[in-house]
Amino acid sequence: MDTNNPDIQQALAELETATLDQAELETDTSDQGEVFPEQTPLLGINKTVLSVDPIGDGLANQVGDVINYQITVTNSGNQTLNNVLVTDPLTGLSETIPSLAPGDSQVFTTSYTLTQQDIDTNGGGDGTLDNTATVDSDETDPSDSSTSTTIPQNPLLGINKTVLSVDPIGDGLANQVGDVINYQITVTNSGNQTLNNVLVTDPLTGLSETIPSLAPGDSQVFTTSYTLTQQDIDTNGGGDGTLDNTATVDSDETDPSDSSTSTTIPQNPLLGINKTVLSVDPIGDGLANQVGDVINYQITVTNSGNQTLNNVLVTDPLTGLSETIPSLAPGDSQVFNTSYTLTQQDIDTNGGGDGTLDNTATVDSDETDPSDSSTSTTIPQNPLLGINKTVLSVDPIGDGLANQVGDVINYQITVTNSGNQTLNNVLVTDPLTGLSETIPSLAP
Repeated sequence: MDTNNPDIQQALAELETATLDQAELETDTSDQGEVFPEQTPLLGINKTVLSVDPIGDGLANQVGDVINYQITVTNSGNQTLNNVLVTDPLTGLSETIPSLAPGDSQVFTTSYTLTQQDIDTNGGGDGTLDNTATVDSDETDPSDSSTSTTIPQNPLLGINKTVLSVDPIGDGLANQVGDVINYQITVTNSGNQTLNNVLVTDPLTGLSETIPSLAPGDSQVFTTSYTLTQQDIDTNGGGDGTLDNTATVDSDETDPSDSSTSTTIPQNPLLGINKTVLSVDPIGDGLANQVGDVINYQITVTNSGNQTLNNVLVTDPLTGLSETIPSLAPGDSQVFNTSYTLTQQDIDTNGGGDGTLDNTATVDSDETDPSDSSTSTTIPQNPLLGINKTVLSVDPIGDGLANQVGDVINYQITVTNSGNQTLNNVLVTDPLTGLSETIPSLAP
């Protein structure tokens, strides 16, 4: 084209003017009343809890409980939104809507299964499980929506103490020093929260154990034992007849709990006494047949029960023995020697009438009834009466001969108790001389 041609130049100028006028017309349509709306991209999200543990108690309080959520995403603007990304990090949801027209919505359901950590941390510390879902698109900034579900913590720590056995290698009773009582202690986390620093103590047995961590539903068993002492028996298990034992458990999350057992402590106070004759007239003929003969006794007192006996009083009225043992332990004995010197009355009464000298010793204590033990020693009676008659003189004032009527013969009669027994009503007669005399009593 020859652009230097005047006609062509004129035509090009007219065309440029016409094009400019059309552009002005297209960019300024106000004179014609035609308005194009402004673009307003707007993306909304709403998250709600549909249900909590729907097949259980409706609470988020156990590991494995399920929380069901609904997420609704809505295009509330006037512009089609593209690559709409919906995420819920807690539940793992991540969905992309390729295109969402204005006014349209899309619903997602998702769920979360409760963990032990959720309960232990109290839902992160505020008592609720917080969950936030986020939505974003090519045309908008991100938006989010959150829910909070209460996480009820229920820390519960239980303890159960039982007696496994009592004196298992003996008679099955806690009745002797050294008898062993075996215990079992079971500690259980009965709540929904992990318990930490669970301290188990049994002061009587000396048990002190710490469980660093105890999960819900878990238990731990401890065995411990106690060896019976004399004090346990003497105090009657503290006064009520049983040995009471309490174990306690505590943790960082709970108050203390305890469990007790009682084991019967049978008291059997038993005090024995045995009295024997050691010797009779050991420096003589070995018989209790003379005044002054000595009978030697031995008295043995024994605690045959399981209880310490106090103020053990030993008496022997015949010998005058009276002794007090302040305390006598089970199995212990104490020996006393005492003696008695025979009297004439013992012989004369034939030992009280049965021919023996009976002697009884008695023992008593604060804890027992009296007991006694007796011995009998034969008292041989030997009544022996002698008489000796002699002529003292014949006709002492004459010729010493009995040769005349009237001569006097003088006699002497000696009566002697040669036995060991007092003789009574000793009658001496001499019919020739007419003597008749009674001696009321004649000692040996």
